[in-house]
Amino acid sequence: MRLTGTDDRAGVVVPEFRVDGDGWFNYFGWPTDSRAPFRFSETGTVIDHLTYGRLAKGRHTIEYRAIDPSGNVRRAKKFIVTLR
Repeated sequence: MRLTGTDDRAGVVVPEFRVDGDGWFNYFGWPTDSRAPFRFSETGTVIDHLTYGRLAKGRHTIEYRAIDPSGNVRRAKKFIVTLR
C-alpha cells in the first residue's frame, strides 16, 4: 500500500491509515525505506524487534485519510483486501 497526500497550501500533509477499525497510524512508507510501499503479510516483518504489517488471512478493511497543514482531517476513504 502506498499513500501520498497533497494540498494547495505550503506545509506537510500527513497521510494516516487504519486496519479493521483499529487506531490510526501516520503513514511514512515502509519503516526502513520511506519510498517503499507498506506491506502486509500473515506473519508480518520484524524490524528492530517490532512486527510490521501482520495481517491474518481473510478479508480486511483498510481506511485512509489525510491531515492538511492547517490541521483539518479529511473524511476517510476505504478499500477491502483479502489475504489468502
